[in-house]
Amino acid sequence: MSIRIEEVFDIQAPPARVWAYLTDPRQVVHCLPGAELTSVQDETTFLGKVKVKVGPIVTAYAGKVILTGRDDANRIVSMVGEGRESGGTGSAKMTMTSTVSEVAGGATQVRVVADVDIVGRIAQFGRGMIESVNKQMFRQFTECVRATLATPIAPTSAESAPTPSAPSSMMPPAMPAAPAASAGATSATPAAQSQSSAAAIAAASAMAMPQASAPPAAPPTPAVQPVKLIPVLLAALRDYVLGLLSRLFRR
Repeated sequence: MSIRIEEVFDIQAPPARVWAYLTDPRQVVHCLPGAELTSVQDETTFLGKVKVKVGPIVTAYAGKVILTGRDDANRIVSMVGEGRESGGTGSAKMTMTSTVSEVAGGATQVRVVADVDIVGRIAQFGRGMIESVNKQMFRQFTECVRATLATPIAPTSAESAPTPSAPSSMMPPAMPAAPAASAGATSATPAAQSQSSAAAIAAASAMAMPQASAPPAAPPTPAVQPVKLIPVLLAALRDYVLGLLSRLFRR
């Protein structure tokens, strides 16, 4: 069974970036559903595997892709892929040509034309089923490529410029700027200079003057103990008797 595939999709990315991506199977394989790159023989020959599900059947192919033509000036690349069904007698072959061109706005358009020949169990599901599966796989591929390469659209200058805000009424009024001295302005009088110097000296002295400290708190007054009269009288009597005896003995 032979099937003709023609697809066109746009990407918001520079053509040079899209071209470099689509001509490198080592990168493209990440966006191909069910594909796996197993080996790189040279810059134009790549070995790999791919699984395809059509209806209840899942078929795995092992094969290779060869870059048969590459026109960097016009950004046109051609390749041939062929594989055999793993564990079966089926096979598939594809010849594909992709064209990358620039469109308005710096975006890129990719046009793909492919002819596919299928032999084996998948062919029994008919052309309609296979084309439906192919469109679904191609949609997944384009979404992946867009997500990988698409550049966000930068906002225009009118959109990106910040909107000036009105001055707040709560802002304090600006202090008037001091008038600049003109070439013919007279200098300050000696009296004014001396007053300014005196004010400056007074301000410096006030700043340098130590702060007066609070007077120290008075120590607590000790409690007055009551005087015991009898011991005092006895002590005075004792002193009197001793003094009297000393005078008698001296005579």
